[in-house]
Amino acid sequence: MSRESYPNYSDCKYMEQKSFLDFCKDNLVKIPDYQLDYFEKEKLIYPIKRKIVPEEYAILQQQGEGDQSVIKRINVEHLPLIKLEDEYFKFRNNIGDTITHPFDKVNEEWQKYLINPNEIDEWENYEVNYIDADGKSWKTSKAENFYSYWQIYDIDSINEFRKRFLQIKLDTETNKYYLTSGSENVERYKSKRENIVKMSAFECHRRFLCDFIESYYRIKRIVYRQSAEYLTEDEVNTFNEKITEMSRHILDKNDISIDELYKFLNKLCNLYFEYGSKEKNRLQKLVKSDIWHTVELISYVNGESWQDIALKIDNITRFGIYIYTKEPKNVLEAIFPYESKEIKEKAMYHLDIRLKKYNENVLTDYELNNNDLDNFILFLENNGLSHFLIFVVDANEEYFKYTYKSRRNIIFLLRNLGIFVEEITKMISLSSNNSGIENQSSLKNILKTICGEEVWWGKYYDSKLGGINDKNVESRINEQLNKLNSSGQDDFILINLSISTILRNYYAHNSGQKVYFVKEYKRLLSCLINSIFIIWALGRKKI
Repeated sequence: MSRESYPNYSDCKYMEQKSFLDFCKDNLVKIPDYQLDYFEKEKLIYPIKRKIVPEEYAILQQQGEGDQSVIKRINVEHLPLIKLEDEYFKFRNNIGDTITHPFDKVNEEWQKYLINPNEIDEWENYEVNYIDADGKSWKTSKAENFYSYWQIYDIDSINEFRKRFLQIKLDTETNKYYLTSGSENVERYKSKRENIVKMSAFECHRRFLCDFIESYYRIKRIVYRQSAEYLTEDEVNTFNEKITEMSRHILDKNDISIDELYKFLNKLCNLYFEYGSKEKNRLQKLVKSDIWHTVELISYVNGESWQDIALKIDNITRFGIYIYTKEPKNVLEAIFPYESKEIKEKAMYHLDIRLKKYNENVLTDYELNNNDLDNFILFLENNGLSHFLIFVVDANEEYFKYTYKSRRNIIFLLRNLGIFVEEITKMISLSSNNSGIENQSSLKNILKTICGEEVWWGKYYDSKLGGINDKNVESRINEQLNKLNSSGQDDFILINLSISTILRNYYAHNSGQKVYFVKEYKRLLSCLINSIFIIWALGRKKI
């Protein structure tokens, strides 16, 4: 996406309606502005705060001019409102060291212009229609609505509910069909808001989390602004003390226990995996940030480490949610993995599966066991070739996609693995003390140092695998793939290496590749991995 999917966390508690709508749009949650009013009428979602000004004040704001005596009177009568707008401007633009939002300063006179809409209030139309001195008609509003960033989850829940009951109906007056949620279904469920808005039971928790997040980032901004380029140890301690004090104050103010915090954290983790299963990636990233902040809040309040907190969350296993993990993992480890370790685990999961299929098709001398695979990974790590693991993970994610497969991604992934065949062959050859190999540009000549004594080598070396371009690469690849369909163990190695060589030559010598191999991708991916296994099966004996 072109813009960050995260809100401005130092001002996320009271987002202006337009900012909130833009935020939803950036995270692919559809919500036209008129629907916010509709959802409020249906008692599904309410603004966090509403500012209501007198009609004449709203008109004056829109017109920007008027009778000076009227302007003077308004300024006197509504001085608290003018002060509120001044404080609001300073807060939004980080002028001064204010941590508390002006809307939350309960003893100020301007509170009379602010309300907290809820289900008890009947919906009201705040529209103001008037005619100016020239007789021209105008329209404005005396109310301004504010939403918290976390209400995006509620909007998504409502949208999901409405989609579930979408029906096609005929408008007899216009003789046109239209989509509707079906009033009978909405009526059946809307009285129970928790059936529609998944996180409604944790609204209080979300509010205080938002309090914590906004205060955390404002304190952090102030501390860093007052310091030099980096914080001293004393400044870090002071910062942590301020955050701890603020965190405990927020919990006390909202009367939330640590046990309730953990229930809330569990709920957020469930929502994270739910969004992942539905491929709502941007919302998943947003919830991940909420989980991180909730863990931080618990840590500041209770003094528990991430490891302590992780142990108190329900465990999950490889089956189902977290498919790549061989050993059981707790939820926080799954959501916030150690990246290099995580990549290795995912890659090993896929390589284990492919190794079994590879062993079914090769002679005994070429078979590899789990110990051989571990040694191969160790060789990669010791020789700066760990990027292969990233290639494997990315290639398999594209392989298992249920949605559209990107042609550009396929080019990128096949190219990476095709070039890696040359990389791994060169590194094994260099480790076998084959001098001069680093200057070789022909894959055949590089492979010869490892495979030159094999019975099939002459046949491979004499085959025409060069001169590959956009016009002939598909036919050359398909010719080899057709042979693979009927090949025995003797030809399996020859054909896999031939296909890998064609791909390597194509990607190495053609800068603007126009052939995408969408249909052949799965089989070509297998051929490339098989070739790397073959090279290691022979090369391990020479190192």
